[in-house]
Amino acid sequence: MSRLIATACVALALLMSACAAPRKSAPMRPEALQGGITVVRALPKPLPDKASAFPNSQFVLISSESALKLLNPLPVPFVGDAIESAINHNTAEAIETKLVSVDPYRLTLSTFQTSPLFGAGNAGFKLNPFVVIQECTDDKFRLALVYHVEGRGWVGRYLYHLPTAYPIDGFSAPTPAMLEAMSSELRGAAGTLRVLMERDARRELPSTGTKVDIGSLHFAGGRVGGLMSPTLIRVKGADLLEDDGQIVVVRMDGDMKQAVATGGLFFGVHHIRKDQLHTFEKL
Repeated sequence: MSRLIATACVALALLMSACAAPRKSAPMRPEALQGGITVVRALPKPLPDKASAFPNSQFVLISSESALKLLNPLPVPFVGDAIESAINHNTAEAIETKLVSVDPYRLTLSTFQTSPLFGAGNAGFKLNPFVVIQECTDDKFRLALVYHVEGRGWVGRYLYHLPTAYPIDGFSAPTPAMLEAMSSELRGAAGTLRVLMERDARRELPSTGTKVDIGSLHFAGGRVGGLMSPTLIRVKGADLLEDDGQIVVVRMDGDMKQAVATGGLFFGVHHIRKDQLHTFEKL
């Protein structure tokens, strides 16, 4: 029991350190409207720690951290990490073969081509679209379409959290209906993120808002250190930009290189339903 308590304390310390020096999420630079944004088929370099990229597509798998590994570590830690990495990579490859009909890049490109933000290949800003598939403690995968944008010294992210949480077992043999539902939700997400980006570039989206403490399994669905429940994880002092009673738009700071359980998906502007939140408290 003492070892469990000690590990939990380490997990809490990790969570605190994740929030010590987060990147500030700022509105898109208005130059993007003049120079344009190019859609790029590539994953951005800053991805959450231990994320497993699908080899040939714009998907990233976030596997839940196992407490068993922490309580029974291998004699050589690096060997344990290598085994975990291999397992995650193989899992990503297996899922990729099931989702071959879903292409986040093509979906984004088709949605974005009529946007006033769309630019040619030499545009000053680049957009890397990808989908995060996060394994959560309730044995479900939660998905988010992520638009990572960079240009002229500015970095921003826009995230749409899909409303459907998919049973992990369902990914082993997804039905045509499941794949069509996923594609439909992603098409809707792409349209919503396009509008959010356009509004942000025109300064129609507030840079700050009412401060809220907010938490969701979509932000962090795994246990910190394999032990601490994700329902205890919340983003403190996020900026509430919009709230229509059903959907909120929040701007959050964060470190994109952290593990998801300690904030790797916090950074950026998030579009999420209120019924997907476990914590929502205005300050």
